[in-house]
Formats: sequence, structure tokens, C-alpha cells
Amino acid sequence: MQITLIKQQKNSSVRYAIFIDDEYRLSLNADELIRSGISKGDTVTDHQLAALMDLDADARLMQSCIAKLSRRLHSTGEIRLFLKKKQADEAQMSKIIGRLSDNGYLNDEEYASVFARQRLLKGDSAVRIKQRLRAKGVGQDVVDSLKVNADSELNSLQDLIKKKRRQSSYNDEKKLIRYLMSKGFRYAEIKSAIEQVG
Repeated sequence: MQITLIKQQKNSSVRYAIFIDDEYRLSLNADELIRSGISKGDTVTDHQLAALMDLDADARLMQSCIAKLSRRLHSTGEIRLFLKKKQADEAQMSKIIGRLSDNGYLNDEEYASVFARQRLLKGDSAVRIKQRLRAKGVGQDVVDSLKVNADSELNSLQDLIKKKRRQSSYNDEKKLIRYLMSKGFRYAEIKSAIEQVG
């Protein structure tokens, strides 16, 4: 099998179509093309072609992950699940997650910190935040090392009490307490915060 043509794709200036024996077989981005060392006129074996196709598949998965991470932060567990849905095998997942981490696109500590701040603003307790992080595939060591400011948590609880008291359905203190406990706050914290809010 001989590479008969390598040409830039019409829709993407960074991808190149590879034709083998005058038939389109695959495309590579510019970096992969340079790293592969192939050029027009080279002869490729079935094994080399399979390696080039694997290289292309890995690059496509990497680009999909970067696009997903460009919209918002994600945990390693979320990216692993995303890759599974894209039918990536375990070796591909490990390689891509490693590259994303090495290049600074994927950082569970940063994700956990940002997630905790956002969830505190929405009225979740530290306990509930840690449960949600574990459900999102964040490692136990990262969850355990996460520090939630007690004052921020108390302020969040008090703000939530004030907000819910404005709703007529939460005038019943027992119902309010049940709601706040569902958000992960402890009974003693709730009673104390209710007394402080007045």
C-alpha cells in the first residue's frame, strides 16, 4: 500500500486527508502528521496503517474532551464516563486522561474547589457537597482534603432559611427543618441558625 496523496481538508485547516492507493483512508491533524513522519510516496503496511488510525482515533477523542472542558470544568470521573460513551477502551482512557492532566486541562482539586463554592452559594452543606463530589467521580483523597469554610456554610444556611421563610409553604418550622436536613445540614446547626435568624 502506498500513500498517493496528502492534502489539507476543506473544512479544517489543521487536518490532512491521507489517500492510500488513490483512496481516502483517514485524516490526521498537522501535529500527528509531522510526528508520524509519513509523506507522499511512502509505502505503509497494514500494521502501520492500523497505528495511524489509532493515532487519529486518540486525537479525535482528545479534541472532544478539550471541547467539553472548554465549556466548564469536569472531574476525572466525568471525563472517564464521557470517554466510555465514546467507546474508548481502558488504555485510551488512561492515556487521554493522563495527557489532559499533564497539560492542565483536568484537575480534580481545582474542580472540587470551584464546585464547592458554587454549591455553597446554592445552599448545600459541606456534607452534601462532598457526597455530590464522590458521585461525580472525584477521588476520596481529594474529597477528604476539601476544606469548606464554616462561616461560609453558616452564611449559606442562614441565607437559605431567610429565602425559604419568604415562601408561605415553609412557614411550618418542621417542614423547613426537613428541607434543610435534605440539603445535608445537621439538626443542631439548623436549630442554631434558625434562632440566629430570628
